Order: sequence, then structure tokens, then C-alpha cells
Amino acid sequence: MKNLLLGIIAINITFISAYLALSSVEPVQAEEQLSKRQIENIVEDVLYYELEDMVEEIVEDCRVYGEMDIYGWGEYELWDGRIRC
Repeated sequence: MKNLLLGIIAINITFISAYLALSSVEPVQAEEQLSKRQIENIVEDVLYYELEDMVEEIVEDCRVYGEMDIYGWGEYELWDGRIRC
């Protein structure tokens, strides 16, 4: 009888310990799921701006030599000449 009571007490202590351990862990919230299109937009934005920055770094010190035609809305056309970086 004594061993039976000790066994029941041991099992109860095990359950209580497990309950206390599990209740001390904070619940986790999942992040918002992104759609395929949202992910594509993020990737396009990152690639566009990184590419734009890389091109700006490359052409920052370039000079145009030759004849240029300037026509409507800030567009330029190089007729004859060279671009040197």
C-alpha cells in the first residue's frame, strides 16, 4: 500500500512539473503569410534599386564627348561621339 501511494504521488509530481514547465513557455504567434505576388514585388523592388545604385556608381564619372541632340522632355541622343568613364 505504501509503494502504491508513493507511485501515485510520483506520477502526480511528474504531471505537475510538466504542467508548470509547459505553462511557463510563452505562446508563439506566426508571422503574416505573404502571397506569391507580394514576394515577387519585394524581390523586384530590391533588384531594381540595387541595380540602379550599381549603374549610378559605374557611370558617375563618365563624360560624353561629341555632338548631342536634346529634344523634348529631357531625352538626349548622341549623334557622334564617345562616352568615356
